[in-house]
Amino acid sequence: MRDYYCSQKFDWLEIRLSDGFVASCCKATPDRVTSTLLKSDPQGYFNWPRIIEEREMMLKNQRVPGCEACWTQEDQGLASRRTTILDVASTNPNTYGWINTDNALDTTYHDVRQTPKFLNIITSNTCNLTCSYCCKTFSSTWLKNIIDHGDYNIPGYVDRYNANNLDQVIHRSSQKIMGETELSDLIAKQIQDGADTVEQVVITGGEPLLYSKIEELLEIFGGKNISLFTGLGLPAQRLRAMIPLLKKHQVKICVSAENTNSHHEFNRYGYSYQQFEENLQLLEADCEVMFTSTISNLTLFDFPAFVLKHGRGRVRPNIVSSPEFFLPSVLDADSKTRISQALHDTIPDQAEMMIDSMNAVIPTTAPAQLAAFLSKFSKTRGLALDIFPQSFLDWLQSSNKPSIIPIVKV
Repeated sequence: MRDYYCSQKFDWLEIRLSDGFVASCCKATPDRVTSTLLKSDPQGYFNWPRIIEEREMMLKNQRVPGCEACWTQEDQGLASRRTTILDVASTNPNTYGWINTDNALDTTYHDVRQTPKFLNIITSNTCNLTCSYCCKTFSSTWLKNIIDHGDYNIPGYVDRYNANNLDQVIHRSSQKIMGETELSDLIAKQIQDGADTVEQVVITGGEPLLYSKIEELLEIFGGKNISLFTGLGLPAQRLRAMIPLLKKHQVKICVSAENTNSHHEFNRYGYSYQQFEENLQLLEADCEVMFTSTISNLTLFDFPAFVLKHGRGRVRPNIVSSPEFFLPSVLDADSKTRISQALHDTIPDQAEMMIDSMNAVIPTTAPAQLAAFLSKFSKTRGLALDIFPQSFLDWLQSSNKPSIIPIVKV
């Protein structure tokens, strides 16, 4: 019988401070807690109604709808977030990236009401970058680009790439205003009240080093195992000011990056690769740094070069599961062959996991959706698509006639 249990449903919480969206992990379907719930339940931020229902299902070994991101990958024989954490924990139980996984294999919960041990805090959507695989939810600059240049209108992803009335309000609101709502105050209080049970904290964004209340947040969890994920898309002056604070709280730094040179500037659009390297050198002078690399079809082309430069022992790949048009399988056959060989040469211990993802089924609509996305993404940023192999661009064009992805020379 297939095992549908995952301890993260019981001990892991991802929460967005600005709007109260919560999930049991970064791949799970999110919900939104309300002020009414938080006022009636002092632990409501971690025990909202649907999570209670899903925990009950999981204890009965039933397939939980909110975890389809993992189940569908496992259906195809692919590694999911759940199985990846278990596999890494079994061979290296002390760390998964910077995140301790000692409890990942053998923790079994029986009570549907819990307090969090692992807390992933999404500070705000304030960010200077518009990474190719990101969206308006996690980047204020992504939202501004959509408002300035129009919706993407990609079927199935309107909520991700189209601006609605609420987005217009958010765009006009300052971070201070967004962080001082009744809901955000209630969330902050419940998190602070429950801090004693938390063992590990992961702080993300947006760009968390631009978050106006980062110092207060770190003070709440002083003495805990704290990891912070940064794209380093901030002025060097701001980074210098943050480093003493990071050292004070012994924050483990994980830099989000996966490409070099022009591929970095395309997939992490918003600053030059030279600026990234300068900020990285500034950070590495005082802090130990690891990397988490988002693996999509667009980032795979140059990912081996990134590993060669920074060392495979410091890089943790994170394979995307959504949107479908970013899946590693959405590539032409020639590109898959060349990337597979490069992965074997540079990161052999993790190559098979990524190659299996490249060899998975290509969703029917994904190539056309990717073509539409690339056309809009590149035009609104003045980016050239000729950093990608011609075989890949030809394959996309042949799947989406008439062609809408011209090679833009800038």
